[in-house]
Amino acid sequence: LVLLVTRPYLMGVLVISTFYEVCSQIIDYQMHVQASHVPEYASAIAFSRFEGIFGVSANGLSFVIALLGTSYIIKRFGTRISLLIYPIVFALTISALLFFFYTSPTSAQLLWATFAAFMVVKSLGYALNNPLKEMMYIPTSKDAKFKSKGWIDMFGGRFSKATGGRITNFFKHDLSDLMVYGTFISFGIIGVWLAAAFYVGRKNQQLIHEGKIIE
Repeated sequence: LVLLVTRPYLMGVLVISTFYEVCSQIIDYQMHVQASHVPEYASAIAFSRFEGIFGVSANGLSFVIALLGTSYIIKRFGTRISLLIYPIVFALTISALLFFFYTSPTSAQLLWATFAAFMVVKSLGYALNNPLKEMMYIPTSKDAKFKSKGWIDMFGGRFSKATGGRITNFFKHDLSDLMVYGTFISFGIIGVWLAAAFYVGRKNQQLIHEGKIIE
């Protein structure tokens, strides 16, 4: 905790490593609530089948992105720009979903639109954001890396999921509020995430160029 508080770079890594979990929890719960409004997936067994379809689809897309896109994106744009891609895509995806919500789709149409949106952000998180956040530890000392990384992965990620859960619980009784306010809260979180990604990407580039490390 002392390392995280006193090293802005490590605090930035904390943000890019965990803040997306808050937004993911929100869109995940949106999909769960929508599924409960579609008779075809309202039962526990039917919803489990739906979850299975989502898991296979998200993992399949993650595999394709990791196989064909991850290395290309990082080599083509560099880590500084690549760090910004995921939050930007996340923001554009939930913006499109919110716009679709305002077109008054059927429950099934909204469910599958949310399915597609969540699949995109989940897959890109696995295939692009995860490798990038690990690369951010390269210009850090062993002490800084293992102490801060352990806290970020163990407590930071779970705290972010819990935060997302608290947000969705507040709006759980009204799908419209959940879609609208949940999305706008996500925009605010993504704004902080983008600022952290910009700072960490620039600082990482500077540290590597100068041959320095965070201790």
